[in-house]
Amino acid sequence: MSAEASVLVVDSDPLDLSSTVSLLRSAGYLVISAAAFEEAKRVLATASPDLLITGLRLGPYNGLHLVLRSRTDHPGMAAIVISRHPDAVLQAEAERQHADFVLRPMPDGALLDAVSRSLSARAPATSRHI
Repeated sequence: MSAEASVLVVDSDPLDLSSTVSLLRSAGYLVISAAAFEEAKRVLATASPDLLITGLRLGPYNGLHLVLRSRTDHPGMAAIVISRHPDAVLQAEAERQHADFVLRPMPDGALLDAVSRSLSARAPATSRHI
């Protein structure tokens, strides 16, 4: 998958958000960020990213809620949910939503590999940029 893919990164932790955005931009991805669920919903109302990367904890909502809500308007968008804690139930729900579930902390290379796998798995015809 081309490194020119567009990625929406959502995380309520400012350090995790900043580090993920920096990593993806340095790898050549087009990145937009949001620090909260509502902000991410506004972005998704006007943009069609190729990939959504979201933290699990987003205040009263979680990243799985965001993935689920985005499936109606963006059915071809790939998704990765990142958590600091293993949870088999949430992981199974992510898989039902066709989203990867990864644990933080992880080496930068592991996140970039997950991004590449997720983008490669989506249908090429659905690729649209931010």
